[in-house]
Amino acid sequence: MGTIKRGHSPPSFETAGKDTDLFFQNGAEQVAYLSDYGGFIRFKSTPSLEQLKSDFQNCEVLLIEGFLLPEVPCFELISSAEQLPNTKFPKEKLTACITNMATSTASVDAAESSSLLILPGSEPEIIVKFLEELWNAK
Repeated sequence: MGTIKRGHSPPSFETAGKDTDLFFQNGAEQVAYLSDYGGFIRFKSTPSLEQLKSDFQNCEVLLIEGFLLPEVPCFELISSAEQLPNTKFPKEKLTACITNMATSTASVDAAESSSLLILPGSEPEIIVKFLEELWNAK
């Protein structure tokens, strides 16, 4: 069973007692909410990545968090370069790391010793330029 609801207020799928939450808590496998303010789809069973990618096929850029996919650039968000020894993904699979934290001398040394590029999250134009260069290199 699934439900699709058209509403008149901004979406909020984690609000207890709302119709969409009640549908989900009482057995709906998928619940969708649509309004002039946006919407969401909530799943009880995890859909395949291929199914989700088809739902996002019109996106020029699709960021996929938490998956290591072959032949797809992989970025990891880190709080500082000191975190480099403990990345979630193997360093040889990472394209770059992104951080919002100011880097200390020790951070720069750690980044250089790992030979892993660290992009500043506080400067999105640098990240966009890096992505464009990566895209054009393919």
